[in-house]
Amino acid sequence: MGSWTDVIKAVIPTVVGFGTGMIMNNQAVQNAKGQANAQKEALNAQYAIALQNEKNIKLMQQSNQAPPKEKSNLPLYIGLGVGGVLVIGVVIFAVTRK
Repeated sequence: MGSWTDVIKAVIPTVVGFGTGMIMNNQAVQNAKGQANAQKEALNAQYAIALQNEKNIKLMQQSNQAPPKEKSNLPLYIGLGVGGVLVIGVVIFAVTRK
């Protein structure tokens, strides 16, 4: 049977190695979280750029559209002309009737 020093010499490297492994694993998890956050921020930035591009495209499409044609006033003028002729005709008829 060995002495306690032999047991301690055998156990300490195992415990220290396990602790170092835990620290390294925790560091890897933190690195992964950092990378995930960086990717999320990059995606958010790309999404914001895409939304702005979409707004710009809509504005360009609206500005490239021809303005609506003005409504023609021809029927109005024809109606006023016919109405004027009728009023003049009624006035002449009334004056000559007396």
